[in-house]
Amino acid sequence: MLYKKLMTPARLGPSRLTVAEKPRAIINICAHRQILFLQFGIYLIVGGICFSIDITGFLILRYLGIWLLAASALSFVTATIANYFLCCTFVFRRGRFSRQKELCRLFCIAIVGLSLNSAVVWCLAEVLDFNPTLAKILAVLPVLAWNYLGRRALVFDGGPSAAAVMVAERMRERLQ
Repeated sequence: MLYKKLMTPARLGPSRLTVAEKPRAIINICAHRQILFLQFGIYLIVGGICFSIDITGFLILRYLGIWLLAASALSFVTATIANYFLCCTFVFRRGRFSRQKELCRLFCIAIVGLSLNSAVVWCLAEVLDFNPTLAKILAVLPVLAWNYLGRRALVFDGGPSAAAVMVAERMRERLQ
């Protein structure tokens, strides 16, 4: 598997490389960066899908007369559940922790994300008198950054999923 080859210490440790291996190591590091870029791109697509779930749920709940922060929280939780399953499938590699620990860590990341989301929505909609839907949309930016970095560092293995690696390998084959 390309990703495992790239991340083996023998390939990346500077003191372990011979002069003949250094060009290949540089190519491997560049390929690793491409995979990470692809992983973040896939995360943005998954995030866009979950953003649609979040905003649609928020609009429906607001239409039904649900209080602003309750509607924001319910739609956020629904989008977070969808995001977890999509990330496990398409973005991140699982297996760093047991499923129970993984879900516990995800819950902690989601609580911070929900708090950040709610604070931004409340501040923009209630304090600064923004349109509630615009406030919800603007709250996505800091939450996106927090969720990606938190999940990558604290929940998942950090490496790309098998699907992301397969896409990267096929793209690399086409470019060669």
